[in-house]
Amino acid sequence: MSFQTIRPQIATLIDTIAEIQEVSSTPKLKFNGYPAAYVIPSDNESDYETTSENERVYAFLIRTFYETKVTGVGGAVSALEIIVDSVIDKIDQEDLKGSTTRTIGINMPAKYTFLSVFATPSFFAELSGEELVMAEIKVRVRVSVDITS
Repeated sequence: MSFQTIRPQIATLIDTIAEIQEVSSTPKLKFNGYPAAYVIPSDNESDYETTSENERVYAFLIRTFYETKVTGVGGAVSALEIIVDSVIDKIDQEDLKGSTTRTIGINMPAKYTFLSVFATPSFFAELSGEELVMAEIKVRVRVSVDITS
C-alpha cells in the first residue's frame, strides 16, 4: 500500500522543480520537453523495530533525462548534473518539513507512520539510440508499520 501512496507524492514533489519540463509516474522515454523525469518503485527492506512495529524502507527510482541533439552528450550531462542536484536538494528539504507542510509521507495508510526520506544519485548513462542522457536517483522513504492488527 505504501508504494501506491508514496510514488505519486514523489512525482508531485519533483514536478515543483521549475527546470523539469515533465514528470511521469510511469516509465517512458518520449516527453513533451526536457529535462524530464519519471518515478517508479524499486525495492523495499524491512527490519524489526519493536514487538509491535517494523521499520520499512520503500525505495523508488527517479530517472531524469536530457536531450543530446542540441548540446551533445557532454553538455547534456552537465545540465543533468544540475537537475540531479536540484532533485536531491528538494528531497533533503522535504525531510526537514513538518507533517503539515511536506509532500512525501502525508495521508499514509492506517498503521503506517512516516519517519524520513533521503536520496542518493545512482548513475549517469547515455541512451544513444534515443539521443538522451539519463541520471538515476534512488529515493528511500522510511516508515514505521504497526504489525499488531
